[in-house]
Amino acid sequence: MSSKTKFKRHRFDKALISEIQKLHKLDNWHGIMMLLEDWICIMGAIAASLWAWQNLPLSGAALTYLLSVLVIGAKQRGLRVINHMATHNAIAKNPQLNYILSTVFAAWLVLESASGYDNTHNSLQNGHHPNLGTERDVDHKAIVEQGLYGEGCSPENVQQFLWMIPFKTLGYITFLLKNRVWNPYEKSTERVIRLSYLTVLLSVMLWAGLGMPVLLYWIVPLFTSAIWIGIIIQLAEHYPLMESNHEYDIYVSRNRILNPLINFFMGTHNEGYHLIHHLYPRLPLWQMKKAHQVLMADPIYNSLHHQTGVLHLFQQLIPTTNPPAIAELQPVRE
Repeated sequence: MSSKTKFKRHRFDKALISEIQKLHKLDNWHGIMMLLEDWICIMGAIAASLWAWQNLPLSGAALTYLLSVLVIGAKQRGLRVINHMATHNAIAKNPQLNYILSTVFAAWLVLESASGYDNTHNSLQNGHHPNLGTERDVDHKAIVEQGLYGEGCSPENVQQFLWMIPFKTLGYITFLLKNRVWNPYEKSTERVIRLSYLTVLLSVMLWAGLGMPVLLYWIVPLFTSAIWIGIIIQLAEHYPLMESNHEYDIYVSRNRILNPLINFFMGTHNEGYHLIHHLYPRLPLWQMKKAHQVLMADPIYNSLHHQTGVLHLFQQLIPTTNPPAIAELQPVRE
């Protein structure tokens, strides 16, 4: 099936393509290690907060709890990243393991559906990848609906959007519900198994008297910090590049190359290499850094990375000139 994206494919040198193809090799252990990283961080954050409530003054315990919410939300994002890459069949070599790792231990626990995500990410109907930047791209459409493209948009609008992110929570939850959690195109079998799994799991935890910990250390991060991180990342991946005058795909996605601390929150599991992901969607996350080093030999790719870091990222998100004056979504190229 051909792509309906409005952007042309950037052509890399054949030698570089050959090196990148070598990095596409999958295995069955990296995905497990990624999951372990997420769950160890989550459990560590919970343990630190519980210890703080028992041993620190109220102010110290409250601060520790807030930090734990940030860490847990970041790693809940990590679980969503695993689901994302599993829809590209890029978490494990074994298809069954790819599915189990991404659902039972990741997506379902952050309320996402694997098949629902696949529909809004990879399908020709309304998927982000094959319809990049068009009216069928649900991710791009969500940004457009925030009023961040068009003649009336200014850098001040973007600044206001970023400051108001906590108040955008309900809107982003609605986006997730429609496209990731309760997508009408979710496979009925998965929906039955997913809801049954969550019902049994929650019932067991309530029976064990863990209702309050589940609320404080899972539900609260899931609907606060994980949401806010997701909003920033959704903006950072393509804005304001998507409606630029560039014809080629290499110019309309962005890598986020950040310091380790910021990257923990905004680039977990190497998801910050978003440009590479769009160029090579099935490239495993654990090969992203190597792929970046290979692609730096391409002069155009190299020119896009003369500056890095979080300050440069936000300078790109809040340009000194108005974003492209395009008020409507681009039509799909048939």
